[in-house]
Amino acid sequence: MQEELGRVGHYISINHKEMIALIGLKGTSTFSDLVIDVTGSTVEYTFETSFDSSYTSKEIRCHEGIWNTALTMANDFEELVSNLFLPSGYKVLIVGHSLGGGTACLLGILLRSRIPELRGDKLQVLAIAPPPVLNHKAALAASSFCTSVVNNNDIVPRMSLSNLVHLAELLVHIERILKEKGMRPHDMGSALRYVEDLMQSDGEPIMACKEVDAFYDEQNEYLDHADNLFIPGRVIIMWYLKENGNKEDHKDYNKESSKDENNEDCEKEGKEKSGDDARMKEIEKQMTKIKTINAVSSNGGMRMLRQLELESSFLDDHRTVFYQASVQALLQKMDV
Repeated sequence: MQEELGRVGHYISINHKEMIALIGLKGTSTFSDLVIDVTGSTVEYTFETSFDSSYTSKEIRCHEGIWNTALTMANDFEELVSNLFLPSGYKVLIVGHSLGGGTACLLGILLRSRIPELRGDKLQVLAIAPPPVLNHKAALAASSFCTSVVNNNDIVPRMSLSNLVHLAELLVHIERILKEKGMRPHDMGSALRYVEDLMQSDGEPIMACKEVDAFYDEQNEYLDHADNLFIPGRVIIMWYLKENGNKEDHKDYNKESSKDENNEDCEKEGKEKSGDDARMKEIEKQMTKIKTINAVSSNGGMRMLRQLELESSFLDDHRTVFYQASVQALLQKMDV
């Protein structure tokens, strides 16, 4: 379906053998999607009925743009789910990536609050790389039906207003330290000398790791602050080390497979098949470069998601091809 303001691109797929109706939600790809992403203020919503028995409150705080989108999508899907899928004996699986992942989480919450039959095992949500969209307690309560997956240094699951504020406060703190040490750049020449000093691997760090940890511990002391939003449900984070480092790998990917991200635009079946084959080859290539991979299951309040780190791979790790490579490598390690 074509995207429009207040909706995300989506499709419905039916698995008659497993009796599952799958609702797939697309990530950011249009200007209207971008408007939804940046409308990131925290808003409050009150349910008539809570979405889960473990969540006693009827109020949630959530990402304004994605919540409004989920409301529109819930109005679109509610009758279809309640009058067709459930009476026909089908379970509902909602999946999405990025913006689609965040919308999937909130759509699942809305449908569970409106349709009592979904509060058992009739609905599951799988969110790939979702942004933070829910207050802490509501995010934890969603763990009975929602699983979120995060790949390595992906920036989107860490892109909340509170994390941006914390990063800005850290930079202000660093500037204060530089000023005290007489190292604060004041013109182009001093800025260049400062950059040269930073490139010296044997130099003294501006802040020790323990100091950075203490700073973030203080900033994140209150998880239930009104403006703090988190990834919903059970959160699985994958991280890896590569043989030759991430920078070169991502450069190769951008050069060789930039066209693969837009396979849906191909007009001919032969081109689509060629694009799919190229994508599978790129996934296999990335898998061979992964030296070690690990994963941990936790929740959106875990420390590594509550701070914004500007790693060189934070954008490329958001790509679906890197998610697929990480999942495949992890499954191989688990011998699944």
